[in-house]
Amino acid sequence: GIDSTATVSLTEYGTNRLVYQTKNSVDAPVIFSEIYYPAGWKVTIDGQPAEAFRANYVLRGVMVPAGEHKIEWNFEPETFTKGSCYAMMGSIGLLVLVLAGLAISFKQKK
Repeated sequence: GIDSTATVSLTEYGTNRLVYQTKNSVDAPVIFSEIYYPAGWKVTIDGQPAEAFRANYVLRGVMVPAGEHKIEWNFEPETFTKGSCYAMMGSIGLLVLVLAGLAISFKQKK
């Protein structure tokens, strides 16, 4: 059946993170006004991974079980995550080379 008393409230809004509170008496789909973009947006319900789906060809949705829940959307594209990891490894490598160069330079001055 349809729950006419169901509520969905946006509690936190950021460019890479959206948090909603829901309250519903039956399992139901929740359709969000954001564009469906599977390459990066991850959704969790109460901290557990959930499966997003495309609604009306454009919007995104998720099935929400009955009860009160926290739905969190985080933008975590794999390419960005990999790029950040490579950048950190490169920075650490550069730091090691600089420290090694300083150590050699310091030894030669003695």
